[in-house]
Amino acid sequence: MTKVEMKAGNFETFNVSCDDVTIDGENALRVVKTKRIYDFDINSFARLKNEKFHNGEIKVKVMSRLLPDCDERFRVRMSVFLPYQR
Repeated sequence: MTKVEMKAGNFETFNVSCDDVTIDGENALRVVKTKRIYDFDINSFARLKNEKFHNGEIKVKVMSRLLPDCDERFRVRMSVFLPYQR
């Protein structure tokens, strides 16, 4: 099994910022929507670069929370997805 390092440099970003952080003593990737932040239904994500997945499993820990300055309109629209292609 190949383990992918969760480092900002391993991801390409689309309308988000991506930073290396430590949470509870573990290395993590912080992804925050930055561009067009008040537009609804805009693609915003971080995608792993140069990796091919085949007949395996993807294990991730996901934590999400609202930012202190989050607009009230977005408090019911937060979601996290882990899409993949064959």
